[in-house]
Amino acid sequence: MRGVTYNANKSDDRAIADFTKAIEINPKDSYAYVSRGRSFEAKGDHDHATADFGKAIEINPKYANAYYFRGLSHAASKNSDGAIADFTKAIEIDPKDAYSYVSRARSFGAKGDRDRATADFSKAIEINPKYYYAYILRGDALEAKGEHDRAIGDFTKAIEIEPKNTAAYRSRASAYLLAGARSLAIADYKTILELPAVTDADRQWQGYARQRIAQLTSTPLAPAGSPTNAPR
Repeated sequence: MRGVTYNANKSDDRAIADFTKAIEINPKDSYAYVSRGRSFEAKGDHDHATADFGKAIEINPKYANAYYFRGLSHAASKNSDGAIADFTKAIEIDPKDAYSYVSRARSFGAKGDRDRATADFSKAIEINPKYYYAYILRGDALEAKGEHDRAIGDFTKAIEIEPKNTAAYRSRASAYLLAGARSLAIADYKTILELPAVTDADRQWQGYARQRIAQLTSTPLAPAGSPTNAPR
């Protein structure tokens, strides 16, 4: 538990040392392996993380989170097939885990399989209708497929659930532009400027929103019927 506390405070090396000691005392503690794996993953050490998650699975083959976190390590290593296999196993063990569906969907998306990605995002939303990030990701997948109206619907739903989420407004603005609705896109960028800038990412997106507003208010409108010519 001291290792868990170190992990929460981002003291990864200390966490790893404590989890290692716990494993020495009880080498059959699958939770300790998963915890150490997560600390290795936080350091970007995908190989050691994957090995620890694998050891946890060897000890407890029904440990859904071990498959889930190993899937995340595979995804971080650009091993989409390995990630999909692990997320699928996690779903078999715990079919009500929306996070596993979202993670598998993102791996499908990395392989360019947008249809299966969309289906998994939809399943996550079915399990947890308030999972706003699943709506954003499904919207991104739909937009990539050229289904701008459906994408806008998903971004709007995400905004209804989490009205201060910058990513949802940014994505909806992009979809509006592709649909030829410049004024609505500008309105979303202006909303981003009104949201509280808590993190560096928030401030960066506000800077981006200012640039887009300046570009869009100084660029002639695209010809009617040519939404794909709208600036992004």
